[in-house]
Amino acid sequence: MSDDFKKITEAFGQAVISFQKDVEYLGDHTNVSDQFIDRKNKILFHHINYQKYIENHIEELYEARKLMKMHITSLTAICVMHGIVDYPTFLLRGKMLLVSRANELQKEGRFQMSYMMNQKLKKLPESEKSMIESILFRDTDREIKELLVRIKKRKNSFVYGIGT
Repeated sequence: MSDDFKKITEAFGQAVISFQKDVEYLGDHTNVSDQFIDRKNKILFHHINYQKYIENHIEELYEARKLMKMHITSLTAICVMHGIVDYPTFLLRGKMLLVSRANELQKEGRFQMSYMMNQKLKKLPESEKSMIESILFRDTDREIKELLVRIKKRKNSFVYGIGT
């Protein structure tokens, strides 16, 4: 926890103790009713419980923050291990766009090549690069060819007056 929070917590604790002593003094040295003392004691009780709750909650948040940092470090390491060194660029796109793109790729049975893989491919001789790309993009090439055939058929059917 931060030093500021610790200082504020200590000051709050001292204020509660001071308030408690003032209530005891009033009870011992003045003619105040027992109801008045009881109300002040209830206020003290609620202040103390609230402070305990806040301290516990902040401790839980602090632990969750440590866990999140650990997960972020692990996910960063996983990205680097898989050749995704441009992950900061992806993070700038925002959650909605990233999730949308991931869902789209998954639905289509595709993937996005990592930055490091692309860099490796660029360094290969053209023949090796073409061979690897033909393997990786075989399905995409087939789909593009099928689409072009459908477009050509549609174009020809319009040219010859055949409606679709």
